[in-house]
This record gives sequence, structure tokens and C-alpha cells, in this order.
Amino acid sequence: MSIADKKTGETSHEGRVVGTHTARSVRIMSDVWADLHYVVVHEPTREYTGVCSTETDWNAGRDPETDEYPRKPKGVCGTIRMIQVSNTEFPHNKGEGFAYEVDATEEALAAYEGWKLGILVANKLHEYASNEYEARQRRQRIEKGAVVRVTKGRKVPKGTEGTVFWLGDNGYGTSVGIGIPNEDGTYEMITKSGRNGKIYESYKNVAWTAINNVQRITAHGGRIL
Repeated sequence: MSIADKKTGETSHEGRVVGTHTARSVRIMSDVWADLHYVVVHEPTREYTGVCSTETDWNAGRDPETDEYPRKPKGVCGTIRMIQVSNTEFPHNKGEGFAYEVDATEEALAAYEGWKLGILVANKLHEYASNEYEARQRRQRIEKGAVVRVTKGRKVPKGTEGTVFWLGDNGYGTSVGIGIPNEDGTYEMITKSGRNGKIYESYKNVAWTAINNVQRITAHGGRIL
């Protein structure tokens, strides 16, 4: 016996129970949380499920009447499935519920280990993709001191490159002030007068455009990040 319904006496998944799993603190009602207990089973053949997937079973041979290949049932390729047997909020009582034991064959356990490895790899790939996305977002962030290239817009010629020295809202959205270098790549600075008699240094050649019109680049003449 692998999984037995105590109420009906029916059993299933003999030799297919590969383990158990508990999902902690799952919301099962609007204001009710519980731990859910599962039996993990290996379902390799049609014997264990009649629900068909949308994948064609090319190895099964054509149907002699329709000349078509059948669809694969879910689990036909060694699917690992979790069957909920109880929860901590509404435990079974009065002899009802399920009894189970881990009795998987070596073949089923090997399939389970392969499935767990696949989940681990998928999670690692997702983690790597997320980290890479965040790193790319940081590299592409438009901020003061960033070297940028104008790629859109009409007021500033496309291809104009320079260093961002100002970011702010000009009333039409976020814009940037870009210091433009000379042809030899050097920047020429000048002294300017600001409000209340404040004197400061700024770039001689500047351009102003919407932040969405520029992209960050590795360096002058470099690639877009």
C-alpha cells in the first residue's frame, strides 16, 4: 500500500510514492492560513492518469482508424506530482483521510532525483537571469557622470555624445543636461553666474533633451550598454 483512502479503502500509486512535502503557511481561505501536507508521486504511464496533455506521443504509433498520433497523458514522461492529503487547519478525523508510505522503486526514485535536479537548475537559471537583469539595469541607468549618446528626438542631433551633468524635471518630464566635448574628446569648462550671485563652473558646450532620448554608453565612441 502506498496511498490509501481510509474512508473507501481504495489504494493507488503502489511503488510510486517517492517522498512527502509540506508547504508552510499557505492561505487557504480569506483569513485562514495552514500548512499543507502532500505525498509526492511518480506517474510514468497512462495507468495512473487519464487526463491527456496537448503533446503528441510520437512513439505510440498512429491510430489505425484515424491515422493520427495520440496525445500524451500527463505523467507519461515521468511526471512528478504532489497529492495533497491533509492540512493543519482542518485535519482529518474519525478514521477519515489518507494513509501513505514511501515505497518507490529504484526507477521511480531515480526519476524523482532527476526531477529535483531539473527544478534546481531551473531555479538557478531564473536567479541568474534576475541578477543579470538587475545588473544590466544598473549599467544602463542614466545618472550624473554617465557618458551617453542621443539616439532619439529632434532638437539634439542623433549620435551626439557627452557626459550627463544635470537631471531634473523641466515641466515636460525628466530631462538631462549633457556636457559636449570638443572634437579631440576634451571638455572645455567656463565660469557661469547663477542665482543670488552664485558663481560656478560648467561645460561650455551643452545640450538638453528628454532622458528617454539618450542611452548610456561604455565611453565616447563606445557601445551602448
